[in-house]
Amino acid sequence: DLFGFFRGAIGQEEFAAAFGIPIGTLRDWEQGRCNPDQAALSYLKVIERDPKAVREALEGCVPGRSA
Repeated sequence: DLFGFFRGAIGQEEFAAAFGIPIGTLRDWEQGRCNPDQAALSYLKVIERDPKAVREALEGCVPGRSA
């Protein structure tokens, strides 16, 4: 399960916003309409390993997130 690591912790919309992934893309991946490419899979693995560090690194870089 590609997204099992965050399920229950935060919702899809919060996850998408926090990590700069379009919500439609996230839903397509979850529902099996398409698969993440290798770069996206690597990004998801980094998020899984240390989501706090990724959020901190993205502060000010992702629209809607403040520094």
